[in-house]
Amino acid sequence: MYQLIGAPVSLYTGKVRSYLQFKGIPFTEQLATPQVYRDLIIPRTGVRYIPVLVTPQDQVLQDSTEIIDHLEQQFPEPAIYPTGPSQKLIALLLETYGDEWLVIPAMLYRWMIDENREFAIAEFGRVRLPEASAGEQYQAGLEASGPFAGALPRLGVTPHSRAALEQSYLALLAELDRHFAEHDFLLGGRPSIGDYGLIGPLYAHLYRDPASGRLMREKAPQVAAWVERMIDPPAAGGFLPDDELPPHPAAGAAAHVHRAGSCAAGDGAPAAAVGRRQSGYPGNPPRHRQPALPRGRYRGGAAGVFLQPVDVAAGAGPLRRDG
Repeated sequence: MYQLIGAPVSLYTGKVRSYLQFKGIPFTEQLATPQVYRDLIIPRTGVRYIPVLVTPQDQVLQDSTEIIDHLEQQFPEPAIYPTGPSQKLIALLLETYGDEWLVIPAMLYRWMIDENREFAIAEFGRVRLPEASAGEQYQAGLEASGPFAGALPRLGVTPHSRAALEQSYLALLAELDRHFAEHDFLLGGRPSIGDYGLIGPLYAHLYRDPASGRLMREKAPQVAAWVERMIDPPAAGGFLPDDELPPHPAAGAAAHVHRAGSCAAGDGAPAAAVGRRQSGYPGNPPRHRQPALPRGRYRGGAAGVFLQPVDVAAGAGPLRRDG
């Protein structure tokens, strides 16, 4: 049986868990406690990131997209990659958007809103010391969560950028709410890799954290219903026929990802990001990977992402990807 190592509070653990549940792949879940980091994660992967998946053959996989791509080859049906070129491109754009850019409002809402921050600290503590008292867990959570709360400036999240980032997130919720009023998933009756790119931030941070969860249910109830379908998936339907693109996610993906990437690294960035991602698409030759250096999800330089012309300075380099 597969073993998923992660945490309820972890964005990318939520992404992989949702995929495993949709595919009906039997798995157990193990909290990523300090002992698990020492005994398994660090020695077997060389890094301190979650999620980690241990296969029945004792192969250890790290990085949510690479875990999904590996499993997609072992469990090809129902496929989460559309075969039509237009749907495939939009699905990959939306995965890129969720994995690389939507993390920014996810971090903003978690660490700049007191209610969410207190909830997350307690969650970090329960993962670090699952058998300890509530007070001991809270102190452990303060220590464990510090690097994440302190990383906001590197992500371009500052008091100066906050209002524009929140406004853009609310605009995205409104756009997705219109779409999910008509479709169960982004491209029809089955989740695609694009859905899995969005579910990490939209579930683990923006639905599960209490204040942002209330905001989602109030402002975008259809998005909240989609989150609930993703974490308790129904039987698979199909993608829209004839490579059809619904208007809301198609237009939104192109606009959001293009402008996010352009702000970060020039007009060629979105195409380059999708090109790198697509080179790892099942059936294509494996992309070159540097050993022990996974793809940086929390990338700096994503300054004025979500359509807003905000003057923000953001740093560079990946952060530890479990919060």
